[in-house]
Amino acid sequence: MDKNEAFREWLREEIKNRGWKQADLVRESGLDSAVISNIINGKRKVGETTIVAIARALRLPPDLVFEKAGILPAKADNLTPLQRSIIGMVQELPDSDLEMVDSILRTHVSKKTKQSLSNPAK
Repeated sequence: MDKNEAFREWLREEIKNRGWKQADLVRESGLDSAVISNIINGKRKVGETTIVAIARALRLPPDLVFEKAGILPAKADNLTPLQRSIIGMVQELPDSDLEMVDSILRTHVSKKTKQSLSNPAK
């Protein structure tokens, strides 16, 4: 499977996993419907501007989408795509929202830590 085919398959899966149709990606990305259709059908390769628009629409970090398109090598940061997606979303938040997210995550981690300390694996 070449990198363009791999990207098309990845993009189809992203659309499917969100319960979207191509029209949803068109709307969210601001790209022309023919552009999305031609990419998915293998009639067009993706360029930088298109990748950035797709990343924004999918709310993923652009570098992840560039990797999926085969333009950047995969990062060796040991993060899962879900973790990278969460980081990408957090990076888009204003500082006032970051404080709230920080508080929620700290509370959740604290609860999980207390649970694991009170119920150690046997």
